[in-house]
Amino acid sequence: MINQRIDTLKSWSSDTNIQYLNRFKWIIRVALGVFISFFLISGYSHLSEIAIGRYEIYLHLLNSLIILALAVVTIQQPDRLLFSLSLKVKKNQPKVDPEPAIGQLKMLMESSKPYLDPQLKLHDLAKLTDTQPHVLSDQINREMKMNFYEFVNQYRVIEFKERVMLTQYEHLTLLAIALDVGFNSKASFNRIFKKHTGMTPSQFKASHAEVAQ
Repeated sequence: MINQRIDTLKSWSSDTNIQYLNRFKWIIRVALGVFISFFLISGYSHLSEIAIGRYEIYLHLLNSLIILALAVVTIQQPDRLLFSLSLKVKKNQPKVDPEPAIGQLKMLMESSKPYLDPQLKLHDLAKLTDTQPHVLSDQINREMKMNFYEFVNQYRVIEFKERVMLTQYEHLTLLAIALDVGFNSKASFNRIFKKHTGMTPSQFKASHAEVAQ
C-alpha cells in the first residue's frame, strides 16, 4: 500500500519530499519483527513452561516506541496522511479532452518555469495548459515515457546545472541553489540529481570548474 501511495504521488505531485513514506515502511518492518519475536517467545514459554515476564516487558516497551514513532511521523506530515477518508464525487467528463502539444508544454516549462514551485502539482500545470489533469498525465506518460514527478524534476536538474555555471550564483551553496530551483530536501535533491547525471552535485561542479580552467 505504501509503494502504491508513492507511485500515486509521483503521478500528480512534483514534491520531492516523500521520504516520510519510507519511514512508515521501516516502522512497519520493526513492528512486524516485534510481533514475530513476541509470538515465538510466547510459544517457547508455553511449551517449556518458563516464565518470561521480563522479556514481555521489553517487548511491550518496544511496542510503545513503535507507536510513538508512528505518531512523530504523522505529526511531521499532518497534511499527507497515508490513510485518509475523502468523499469521492463523480464528475461528468467530456468524451474528448484537448491535449496540449508536447512542444507547447516544453515551451511553457522553459519560459514560465513553473517547476520552481516546490509544491507544483499536476492540476496546477493542467490549469496553465488549459487541459484536464488526467489528460495531461496520460500524455506525459505516453509521449515522454515518464511520470509527472520525473517530468518536472528533470527541468529542476537542468536549471540547477545552468545556475551552477553562472557567476551570479557563486556566493550560494549547492543546497541553496537546489532549493531555489524547486527541490525541497537535500536527500531527495542528491538522489534525483545523481539519477539524471550519474554524478553528485559537487562532482558536477568540480568537473565544470576543470573545464573552465
